[in-house]
Amino acid sequence: MRESTRYGLSGLLSLVAHAIFIVVFVWSFQVSHEPLAQPDDELPSYDIDFIDFEAKEIEPDAAQGEVEPEPPETQPDPPAPEEAAPPPTELPPDPAGSVEPEPEAPPKPKFGEKSSKIKSMVPPNATWTLMLANKRIKKLPFRDSATEIMAPLRDFRLLVDEAGFDVWEDFDFVVMGSPDATDQTQAFVAVQYGFGHEEMMAGIDRACAREH
Repeated sequence: MRESTRYGLSGLLSLVAHAIFIVVFVWSFQVSHEPLAQPDDELPSYDIDFIDFEAKEIEPDAAQGEVEPEPPETQPDPPAPEEAAPPPTELPPDPAGSVEPEPEAPPKPKFGEKSSKIKSMVPPNATWTLMLANKRIKKLPFRDSATEIMAPLRDFRLLVDEAGFDVWEDFDFVVMGSPDATDQTQAFVAVQYGFGHEEMMAGIDRACAREH
């Protein structure tokens, strides 16, 4: 088939299809005119009855229900007047003036509480301290046993053996201490005696002379 014949046949078929579509469209929207009905000249008759009623005025609040009035606000009772404070009582003037009370005496130490002041007699760096209360135990039968710890010490022998003092009759207390128990040259000794200072110095001189 030639090219021109094929194009001509295609155009003819397209034209026929469009014509059929137009005919169907016009036919579907075809309007038919029907004659209108003639109106009736006679009017219908109606029966009207009039009812008389008495007019009554209605309040809007009453129609919605009566509103109860709000209760009046209660005023608080006024506070009771405070009683006036009594005037201060005037005291008679003190001619002697105000005297400060004496301070209370410190309470006595309880049983077992340490009251010794031996710590203040020895150097603060002492690691051991011994005290012999000669005046208190010199009349007891075991007094010599109390000196067994001090007797080997060099300073104790210096006072008794070298200086020639009687540990029970010449001294009331003997206190010894040292920062090093292994070094007797660092020992400290203090005694309380009742004789004169010159006699004490003489005894120390005797002990030093015997040492040299």
